Amino acid sequence: KELAAQAKQLIDNNKQDRTQGEHPYGFVYKKKVKKIFVTEAQKKQLILGQLVIATYVTNDGRKFELVPGPVGEKIAQRDASFIVDIGLPAESDKNVDDSYAAYQVPDELTW
Repeated sequence: KELAAQAKQLIDNNKQDRTQGEHPYGFVYKKKVKKIFVTEAQKKQLILGQLVIATYVTNDGRKFELVPGPVGEKIAQRDASFIVDIGLPAESDKNVDDSYAAYQVPDELTW
């Protein structure tokens, strides 16, 4: 319980302001696609792995917050279930022989 409380406190103390967020960012949480609204700068930082999505439950329901990457690592050390999305692809994904690798995916593609 203490580690979970520390993880929640790290999220609360380091969460990024998303009140100006106009751009949807889709991610998968427990096999369901979720969407949060972020600013253009935050979206780029998410893609680069500079920001991560963390989650916890409050009295109002489940909250999704953006925290800096290094803080996300500290949270994951305490309880990995608090971290939802780390923007960088896994190392194994980079080495896969992809027959569609020659096709470019536009950055503005949203789902």
